Amino acid sequence: ASLDWQMLPWTVGTLSGSASVKAKIMFVFDGSYTLAKVTIPLWDTTSKKEKSASETSTYGVKTKAMKRSSQLTLTDRSYQSKTSAWNGNTAKMKARAAANKDDLILIFQSNDASRETQNSVKLMYSVYHNGSWSQPEAFLDDGTLDTFADIKQIGDDVFVAWQKCSTTIGSGSAEEQIKSMVSASGIYISQYDPSTRSFEVKRKIVSKNRAYIMPQLMDKNGNAAFMWIEMELKNPLTFECEKTIMTSQCDNGAWNIAIGPLQKTNAYISELKGTYSKNNGTYQAFYVGIDEEQKTKLYYMNRSNNDGMKQLTDGSHNISNISANPDEVTYLEDGVLKSYDINKEESQEITNSDQPFTGANAVQVSNGNKDVVIWMENDTIGCNFYSSVKTENGYSKPVNLYTKSGVLGNNFTAVMDDDGAWDIVFSATDLQDSEKT
Repeated sequence: ASLDWQMLPWTVGTLSGSASVKAKIMFVFDGSYTLAKVTIPLWDTTSKKEKSASETSTYGVKTKAMKRSSQLTLTDRSYQSKTSAWNGNTAKMKARAAANKDDLILIFQSNDASRETQNSVKLMYSVYHNGSWSQPEAFLDDGTLDTFADIKQIGDDVFVAWQKCSTTIGSGSAEEQIKSMVSASGIYISQYDPSTRSFEVKRKIVSKNRAYIMPQLMDKNGNAAFMWIEMELKNPLTFECEKTIMTSQCDNGAWNIAIGPLQKTNAYISELKGTYSKNNGTYQAFYVGIDEEQKTKLYYMNRSNNDGMKQLTDGSHNISNISANPDEVTYLEDGVLKSYDINKEESQEITNSDQPFTGANAVQVSNGNKDVVIWMENDTIGCNFYSSVKTENGYSKPVNLYTKSGVLGNNFTAVMDDDGAWDIVFSATDLQDSEKT
């Protein structure tokens, strides 16, 4: 089982027992930590089925301080002799997709075997056209580290925004290298050119005094905009580090200066989603924050809201895998898929709370007047995809879209066309051989 933290200091963690957790940090470090007394399970998907944790449990860990039982080490990349450009970063790639008329564009992180490990991850893309995928290409292969990325169709255009280091990371301790990665992090934006089926124009947005991380693209009435987090460079891996949510928009082909702050916090922001509300004519931010009391909460912020930040959950449950449109946010709460209606100020379950599932992520899609959520569930047989359509009375009964037997789904992305048909791309691991992904 795996966790996708999407934020410093953890990005992916794998349960290795009740006393320790193995973590992958900034995609390139491995480490083992002993959990402090304040550590609590975020959810146990097998508690009602009486299975052992080593079989199928998925846990999260949150603590003010973890005692490291072994030094952080750079990831072993010997597996790369068995991989291609498609899965150079094993099955944990964060894939995203968007459509542009006849093209389906996929982005994902891959691992360049020719680079030093601390600089090895780069953002790739491939285009599905006339029944086949193009050979993956890098967005900007300059030897520096790429991390979090987002892709979105806005009007007739497709944009990609991603976090990238401005310089290569040198030698040193893991802590020194991680701080260097944070300090060097900026944001790049690129637009898809359908005539060449490539991304050519790239805009760099950086600051000398602050790190720019976790970009999220938004549709502002057919114009491109994006949201991101600014971080102080002082003590970036602690609660002392202030994070500021900022926005910018593209007017007549030019990106304007940053607008903000939308929200400031000292909490760890593990996930961020941005939307633009046509009703209010303002930007909205949804984020998952872990505070100093080790409580994970879902927050909402509307720039026109005089009350400021609004807390949507009480902190007694784990919140993860958020997806949002201007009127609603969907999220996993202790393994149960839920939605929160911003206008009605109420939440509802989409999946059954009596059967919390082990799933990688859920995706919310809006197409015309249709709002749909699609999610993936793993069981002992394989990987299953379901969807539910929002109606006036809530969400419809889930429909099974697709089942792939014999695999464990890791992550997926999906695009729905005007006729309601889905294109789904997912990474998976063979249930009988974990080396096959």
